[in-house]
Amino acid sequence: SGETVLTLQDLFKSKKMWPGIDQAYFQLLLTEARQVVNRQLYDQAMARIDQVREINPNVPGTEVLAAEITEEAVKNFQRKNDYPRARFYLTRLKGMYPNNQTFIDLSGEFLEKAQTLKDAATQLYQSGQPGAGFDLLTEAMKIWPDTPGLVDMYRREATRYQVLKVGVLDVPQSSSTLPYTSLTNQRVDRLIYEPFFSPSAFQNQSVIFRSVYLEDWIPTDLGRDFDFVLRSDQQPYETQRLLNARELASTILPLITPGHPQSSERLCAIISSLQVIGPQRIRLSLNQIPVAPEATFSTLLRNAKFNESETLTLSEASANSQAVLLDWSSLKLQTPRFTPVSLDLETSIFIRPRPEPKDTLDFHVAEVREELMIDAQEVVARLRSGDLDYCPDLPPFFAEQIKTDGKFFVQTYALPRTSILQFHLESPYFKRPVMRRVLQYAINRERILKQTLEVDDFTQHARLVSGPAPTASYASNPLIPPVDFSPATALALMLTSRAPDETPLPPLKLLCPDDDQAIKVCTEIQKSWQRLGLTVNLIRESPGDQPPKYDLVYRRIRMYEPLLELWPLLTLQPSARLADLTNFPAWLRVKLMELERISDRASAQKLLHELHEDLAKEAFLIPLWEINQYAVFGNHIQGFELNPLSEYQNLETWSMRPRLLTLSR
Repeated sequence: SGETVLTLQDLFKSKKMWPGIDQAYFQLLLTEARQVVNRQLYDQAMARIDQVREINPNVPGTEVLAAEITEEAVKNFQRKNDYPRARFYLTRLKGMYPNNQTFIDLSGEFLEKAQTLKDAATQLYQSGQPGAGFDLLTEAMKIWPDTPGLVDMYRREATRYQVLKVGVLDVPQSSSTLPYTSLTNQRVDRLIYEPFFSPSAFQNQSVIFRSVYLEDWIPTDLGRDFDFVLRSDQQPYETQRLLNARELASTILPLITPGHPQSSERLCAIISSLQVIGPQRIRLSLNQIPVAPEATFSTLLRNAKFNESETLTLSEASANSQAVLLDWSSLKLQTPRFTPVSLDLETSIFIRPRPEPKDTLDFHVAEVREELMIDAQEVVARLRSGDLDYCPDLPPFFAEQIKTDGKFFVQTYALPRTSILQFHLESPYFKRPVMRRVLQYAINRERILKQTLEVDDFTQHARLVSGPAPTASYASNPLIPPVDFSPATALALMLTSRAPDETPLPPLKLLCPDDDQAIKVCTEIQKSWQRLGLTVNLIRESPGDQPPKYDLVYRRIRMYEPLLELWPLLTLQPSARLADLTNFPAWLRVKLMELERISDRASAQKLLHELHEDLAKEAFLIPLWEINQYAVFGNHIQGFELNPLSEYQNLETWSMRPRLLTLSR
């Protein structure tokens, strides 16, 4: 007839007048369905069933085969604990054959499992274990959301006790060989403890601080005195406990007492005396007026650290509305923001120390679960599946991907994360100025950013930097350009500066944090220096109390107030101490001490710009780049900051709507 026949199906369609051709075509489709089922291609198998039913819904054996395919698919996904996929095939079978016995039997099994979980969850809620009850309700919703009363119970309980599931790419170390506190440990510290003043907003190139403990802080006598008025009441959603003047004074006194083991040289120099002038009021008399008083006073409240033996069980913490300890012997307070229930490598759980009243109108996050993910791809997959609610730090490449989903809010942190290389102050490489410059000229920062860190758009996601402060900060000197990559200059400096009788330098030891991204970066830097003929040993972070011998360490920082953080940063110490400056030249020591005595913002900015230029010229540290950080919130979360300064900023005000559609689909 002149027709073009491309497939066997086309042949059947072209011979419709042949006797028995329809039955042969149906048998062909059913046979194909059985074959693709063996390869677990259930969608294709069910598609063959649909093709048969479109022509003739009453073909013998079709319903039986559809039931067999559905049963095998359901059992397979049941073994993988993927109940939403299993329910999909059950629902599809019901749409084809509403009264099919396989659907009735399997749906009955799912209903029975969900009902059992619902009953067990009810008992857990009644016994004061809402976190465990929430887990069972969530599992029941995934198995069979049509269980009588389940949706209403889940909506009610998930609103009253809100669990925030957080996907993280690293977990804090209880002990580490790194000579500094990592950003990961800082993240968990900020979740557990609220400092006396904490970063609140970034405005006019500066960070604004606020305090949840104070009603007001009033400078008097032209700023020579500061009156702290402590709060006497708080909102139901607030987690920190209220302080009185006597408690606060007891924890401040050791910090401002010279010679005390807990004393701070900076605070001792600034604060001359402390006076309790009322139950909720203390007065600090100052020797000098600080340029950034809130940032200076942020360390006045020293919380006693939680030990693993002090973590509460879930039932204890839920039942105890005042899970706060006061240790008068050590003069330390515990004012937990969120109390750690368990801290381990896989999942860490933190709960409110003060549960919200049961009759409140608006409930907020009651429990935080940090779950360790393998990589950013797993984070994205778990976010999209509804298993995670929040990711505090997603790399730019994946943040751009997830923006298009329409199911998430992707927020850019107000301050980026800066990466630097810091010298050990006793290292022979640090003591030779030429070698400091050789090492910084040899690093191809742009290539590492693009290829290793997969950051292509510098203007949007990252920038090469010439100093440790954020480029948007008032402390960053815009006239200082980043160091150019110049291996020829590095090699020339190294060869021409070496004296014949000079002692050869030992192998360079680079200390690296133990995470995949840092290891990749440090490996590339190691290769850059090896091309110059240097022997470079890469030392990875490991558990322990004492750092190994090293020459340089790779470090990621976020500076809120460079005026106060520059000195501790350079010395790799938690606070500013004069004894730590001995390895720096006299002119730098003088400038750092002068920075402590400056009393106006304009002079402080001028001196910080000078220090930025000096550090760049002398290469006392090697700035690499700054990369924007992105926080990803599910669109069922409300109350977060649009441009946060920290991972859990204002967590007490976050609230979550129940994710019924995500769980039941």
